[in-house]
Amino acid sequence: MALAAERYEHHRKQLGELLQAAALLIKAHETGLYDEAGELGTQASHLWELSQRHRLVVGSNNAAAATLFSACNDVFQPLYERILKLDETLAEIRNAVSDFEVQCRELQAEQNAPINEALAKCLAWLLQTQSVLQSQAKYLELYARGLTPTLVQQATVDQFKRELQLSEQQRDRILLGLALAEQRTASVHLLSELVAS
Repeated sequence: MALAAERYEHHRKQLGELLQAAALLIKAHETGLYDEAGELGTQASHLWELSQRHRLVVGSNNAAAATLFSACNDVFQPLYERILKLDETLAEIRNAVSDFEVQCRELQAEQNAPINEALAKCLAWLLQTQSVLQSQAKYLELYARGLTPTLVQQATVDQFKRELQLSEQQRDRILLGLALAEQRTASVHLLSELVAS
């Protein structure tokens, strides 16, 4: 069923704003973590080196062991807190994707027809991206827990570093989706395709 001009404009505007908001949050999250990956990987390696030194002196030099253990904690705490902060940005992304999905369902209900292909693709990309970023954050949190100063192993450090980077295919999909979302929200014509029945 065709929408009245007022409802059409409402959905077009809402979907455009919600898509843009979700895309901006995804971009900020992905580029922020991508930019920090080197630093976080370096911190994890430094933590492993300190923990190895700590293991060498524990029992033979208590003062050095205490100093090294303190240094390990000084590296571990900000690293772990940064990984936990990912949950905050992911919650914002989840909310934005949920809002977009709700608006899609409202449009679908008003039109009494399935959402169109352009809108379905946007929604699928948002949901897939959200899932990829959530999985990455969960694995990072898991491996970050393994970086606890007394437990850290080289294999854990290596896995943590690998998880900091999305696969090339995942990153390409996210970047392509971001480009398409930006292009779509910048053009009234392309934005109108989201609401067209």
